Amino acid sequence: MPRRGFSKPRLGPGGTASLAGLALSLLVHVATLRGVDVSARVPYIWLLHIGAILDYGVLILFIRKQPVGRRALNNLPRWTIVVCGALLGYVVVNSIQSLRFTGGANADVAGGQYVLTMHGRVLSQLTAQQYRTYRAYELRLFSGIWLIFFLLPSLYFAVSPPANTPAPPVARVAPPAGSGNNTPPQ
Repeated sequence: MPRRGFSKPRLGPGGTASLAGLALSLLVHVATLRGVDVSARVPYIWLLHIGAILDYGVLILFIRKQPVGRRALNNLPRWTIVVCGALLGYVVVNSIQSLRFTGGANADVAGGQYVLTMHGRVLSQLTAQQYRTYRAYELRLFSGIWLIFFLLPSLYFAVSPPANTPAPPVARVAPPAGSGNNTPPQ
C-alpha cells in the first residue's frame, strides 16, 4: 500500500510530454548555470518556450473541462505543493539575478559584431565571451520559467487522483456540549 501523500504515477501522453519538457528544461537550465549558451549549439531550443505554453494550456483546459479536475488539483499530495513553492521561489530569485546581470538588454550580432541591444538600440560592443555569457543568462531566465510551466502539468498528470476516485470524506466536527444543538454529528 502506498504511503499517504503518494500515489502510483499514471502518465498518459500529456503527462509523458510534460515530463519530457520538464527534463529538457532542467538540462538547459543546468547548462546555462554553467555559463553554456545552449542556443548556439541547439538553435531550436527556443521551441521549449512554445511547448511550455502549450503544455500549461492543456492543463488549464483539462482542469476546466473535467468536473474532477479542480478537485484533483485540491487533492494533490502536500509534497507537490512544497516542490512547487520551492521552485517558484527559485524562479523569482533566478529571474532577479538574470535581469540584474543583463539589465534587460539582449546580446545580438549586428554588422558582423557582437553587440548589446535594448529595443533595437545598440548599447555597447561585446567580446565573443561576453556575448556567450549574455546569451546564457537570457536562456537561463527563460529556462527557469519553463520549469514551472512544465512542472505543474507534470505533477498534475502524474500524481493527481484518477478521475474515477471518489472525493475524500469531509470531516465533521461535533458541536460543543451544551450548545443547545442536540443533533448528533453525521
